Amino acid sequence: MILKEGSGRIPMYDVLVVDDEEPVRKLVAMLISRRGYQCFQATNGVEALAKAKTIRFDAIITDIVMPKMDGISLIKEVLRISPRLPIMVMTGFKNDFTPVVAKAAGVRDIIAKPFSLMEFYARFDKMMSDDGKGRE
Repeated sequence: MILKEGSGRIPMYDVLVVDDEEPVRKLVAMLISRRGYQCFQATNGVEALAKAKTIRFDAIITDIVMPKMDGISLIKEVLRISPRLPIMVMTGFKNDFTPVVAKAAGVRDIIAKPFSLMEFYARFDKMMSDDGKGRE
């Protein structure tokens, strides 16, 4: 996290959005960017993990069902690098995983697709304001 120049103490987060569905990925990236945060994108877990090894993100928002590496595997690998990193899962597949599995993997929040803009912002803001968030 860095502070925006000339804006006092407003944090500038680096957020990674991971989803193999381009429209969803771009929408979430746009929502994050509108808040003034730096947004990075990845199309699958393998690409996301490679970025997480070179960039210190303040948060990750990821899909669960993706090619090459699913979201749960990604979460486990990323949390080995940065154990306190806030991670939100987006999913449209209620039968492919359970919230218990996601929470056990270290997810801070889960949001079901489709979601409203208000719900997304409320959950993202809460995740980022929770105690214990941030980089290691």
